Amino acid sequence: MVIRGCTFDAGDDCIAIKSGREADGLLVNVPSEDILIENCVMRVKYGAITLGSDMTGGVRNVFVRDCVIGGPSLYFGLYIKTNSIRGGFAENIYLRDIEISNLTKEVVQCNFHRGEGDTGPLTPVVRNVELRDITVQHARNALMIRGYRRSPIQDFRLVNCTFTVDEPSTIQHAALTFDNVTVNGHPITDVHQLR
Repeated sequence: MVIRGCTFDAGDDCIAIKSGREADGLLVNVPSEDILIENCVMRVKYGAITLGSDMTGGVRNVFVRDCVIGGPSLYFGLYIKTNSIRGGFAENIYLRDIEISNLTKEVVQCNFHRGEGDTGPLTPVVRNVELRDITVQHARNALMIRGYRRSPIQDFRLVNCTFTVDEPSTIQHAALTFDNVTVNGHPITDVHQLR
């Protein structure tokens, strides 16, 4: 699937990538995959690019490039939302050459604890996520990354990223690496510097 040259002023997520919910998602068990999003403008309202929460069948191979994200009522740049009721996986998610401004919340929220939290039988998996050449002029936080102890978020990379934010990030049960990343003008080489 290719989404190219579009402007989004939505009443919910600008682009929502889903793959089935709970029992129905497990029954069909087909991931959403091989998606290219390029040269788009995303202004309103919740997530610019959202994976889930209905992602029981999984999401993989999502490429986002050359986009402009931001507006006074847009919450998140990349929003990956699931929990142990929904389960599923997200892997091979790449954002490159993105300009972001005026986000109400995090540039990236990847949160296994949303909604019902950890109360179900499924274990979500998120791995191989890369943000490269991202410029953030203003957001509340850079990151909220919250996995489970039994299923930490794996291989989350930030390369050549500049963030201007108001508050510290939240990181729990996640493996992040940084290469040429600054937050409010300070170089970041370790996750503890984000707190």
